[in-house]
Amino acid sequence: MNENELNLNQNLNQNQLEISEETKKSIKTISETISSFIENVKKMNQQIETVLRNKDLLEEVALKLENKLKEDEKELN
Repeated sequence: MNENELNLNQNLNQNQLEISEETKKSIKTISETISSFIENVKKMNQQIETVLRNKDLLEEVALKLENKLKEDEKELN
C-alpha cells in the first residue's frame, strides 16, 4: 500500500469513527427523549385516573344530594 492509499485509509477510518460517535450521541439523545416521553405519559395516565376517580366520587355525591332533595321535597309536601 502506498502512502496516499494509507492516508486515505486512515482518513476513512477517522471519518467512520467520528460518524460513529455522532451516531452514538444521536441514539443517546433519542433514547433520553423517548424515556422522558414515556415518563410523561405515565404521569398523564395517573392524572387521568385521578380525574376519573374524582368524577365517580362527584357523581356519587350528586346522586346522594338528588335523593336527599327528593326526600326533603316529600317531607315538605
